[in-house]
Amino acid sequence: MSDRALCSTRRRRLLLLPAVLGCFLSQPGLTEDAGRRLVLQPISEPSGPGALAPHLAADAQGNVVLSWLEPVDTGGLWQLGFSRYRRDGWSPAQIVASGDNWFVNWADFPSVVPLAQERLAAHWLVKRPGGVYAYDVVVSQSTDGGSHWTRPRTPHDDQTATEHGFVSLFPWRGEVGAIWLDGRETQTVAASDKSGSAEEPDHDGHHGGMTLRYALLDNANAPLAQGLVDGLVCDCCQTDAALLDGKPVIVFRNRAEQEVRDIYYSILGSDGWTDPEPVAEDGWRMPACPVNGPAVDARDDTAAVAWFTAAGGKARVQIAFSSGKSVNFDSPIVLDEADPLGRVDIVLLDRKTAAVSWLAMADRDGSAELKMALVGRRDGILAESTLQELTASRRGGFPQMIGTPAGLLFAWAEPGDPGRLRTALLRLSAGYLDDLH
Repeated sequence: MSDRALCSTRRRRLLLLPAVLGCFLSQPGLTEDAGRRLVLQPISEPSGPGALAPHLAADAQGNVVLSWLEPVDTGGLWQLGFSRYRRDGWSPAQIVASGDNWFVNWADFPSVVPLAQERLAAHWLVKRPGGVYAYDVVVSQSTDGGSHWTRPRTPHDDQTATEHGFVSLFPWRGEVGAIWLDGRETQTVAASDKSGSAEEPDHDGHHGGMTLRYALLDNANAPLAQGLVDGLVCDCCQTDAALLDGKPVIVFRNRAEQEVRDIYYSILGSDGWTDPEPVAEDGWRMPACPVNGPAVDARDDTAAVAWFTAAGGKARVQIAFSSGKSVNFDSPIVLDEADPLGRVDIVLLDRKTAAVSWLAMADRDGSAELKMALVGRRDGILAESTLQELTASRRGGFPQMIGTPAGLLFAWAEPGDPGRLRTALLRLSAGYLDDLH
């Protein structure tokens, strides 16, 4: 069978799935050299000077949206911008909202998520008086492709001057699901009920810890459902969400007895969230938050999770797969144990292969390498490549990766005066994955 015919066959089988790598014949010098080294193809980014905090998201049809924060002036006014990916690059930037009271942070960043057709959901963070890390999540939606947005509204109603952030938005039953880290229990004085008695400690006797909470929002951002997912989690690690067999699966860094901070998952069904379970029992005892959350992607009944751990004093990046009606993750596959920085992302290419990106060990000059590995569930690392030199500092944030019918899209922040965003596409030739397995 010819390369073009093979590509056509795969397109019919994988068309419209958001995490698929497209079957594009490589253009020489753009994506693979003679030694099959993977090379990024730069794309002109739609953001302006000083942009930071990129976020990539896709809907069920593979339509990709890039969002970012951008300064409007030097007085603290920021705006949330977004753009759609087309075959020839990014669409002109559109603005969701702006404000001079936003919480702008290298690790806790906004998002714009495509849901269905012209419907979009966005979130950002607004400061609340009462503390340096007192801020609220606000959500807004658009049903006309981003031309108009609803009045912003918080998915939480506790009114506490505490941290609320590290949000993941996802579609669920025609509405918007949201999970976030919620600090309402971290106040120094326990809240009192109407009878005057203090609240009971939760999560095995702990009181005053960060919680993970959920809300289902209608198209006016009003909560249709709210609830607690986990009563004690790590304070400032990113969360992530995907649809597994049609149900939302979320991953996050838990916080258990003796400060064990391993990666857990939970699944939302008709009866609510399942009890959180570990993806793997690393046993990482850590006295503070490592600011290094997990990433998940799913297709049909297969899920893959990538994460950073330093259990046993050994920093490493790992991945674990699960497949079948009963979620049961395989033993982790170690991708990098040469003191990596983490900051992972993941794309499930098919039911047996995933792409994982992360920042490798930093050099003495403050630079780090953006690496990517193609990983087989049964075969381990199939290919690995250094894609880009980045900064190891917080100013570089968290590089993003997402699958599209055109290939793998990457976005990262490049510090400078002013800084800017960078985006690039990675194509793989027809048959590349088959050759590796």
